[in-house]
Amino acid sequence: MDGKIRNNAGFAIVEILISLVLVSFLLITISAVFPRMTSHRKVIRDVDQARIIAVEALEKVQRASGIANQANLAFSPDTMTFANQTVNNTRFTIRAVSVSIPDPEPIDFIRTVTISVSWAKGGRDQNVELEGTW
Repeated sequence: MDGKIRNNAGFAIVEILISLVLVSFLLITISAVFPRMTSHRKVIRDVDQARIIAVEALEKVQRASGIANQANLAFSPDTMTFANQTVNNTRFTIRAVSVSIPDPEPIDFIRTVTISVSWAKGGRDQNVELEGTW
């Protein structure tokens, strides 16, 4: 050696450019996936809200049925009206879609009702159904 010490500390321009390209590719990939994750989260939120509304409607049917049975009145959930609900700018429509009474009807008046909650989001109709027996 001739007494000169080479200092190779630091990065070359090529190394910096390669790192910038890799970081840019990573950011582009993440930015493409993020909106999709957000839209899925909104769909899940709407489905959860529809299930909550369906459970509340089913409880309303069961309460009304109990009151009708105590008063010895005829009761049909498909004639009940439910108020539409708007939650997070989504309008939910609630209705009892089917009521089945076993034939012959047992003494303890077992009935099954299906509650349907529907809404439109993103140009598509969505629907959740909940079946309850009482």
